[in-house]
Amino acid sequence: MAEVEDAIPELEALGIGPFLVVESHPKVWIECGQTKRVRLKTATGYHHGYEIEPLGPVDGSQIFQASIDPQARPVVHHVAFRVSDVEAGQRGSWARVTRWFSG
Repeated sequence: MAEVEDAIPELEALGIGPFLVVESHPKVWIECGQTKRVRLKTATGYHHGYEIEPLGPVDGSQIFQASIDPQARPVVHHVAFRVSDVEAGQRGSWARVTRWFSG
C-alpha cells in the first residue's frame, strides 16, 4: 500500500508544496455516526491559496480506502469547506449533501 510520502515528489514536480507530513492519532474521529480510534498520516501543502492534503491509509477506518491509488498517483477524494456553523450549513441549499465526517 502506498504511503502519503509517495505522492509528494510528483506534486512538488508540478510546483505544489512544499509539504509537511504528520502522523497522528486523533482523540475524536466520528465517521458515519460512529466514534473510532484511528491512526493516519497526512501531508499539508499549498498551491495558489488552496490547501492540498495528500492522505495515506487510515488504520482503523475504511473511509478513504477505495480512493487510495496503489501506485500513489494523486486522486481527488473530497472537497472540504470551512463554515462557522456546521448545523446551519446542513440546512438550505446544502440539505441534500451528506456530512460524512466532522471534526
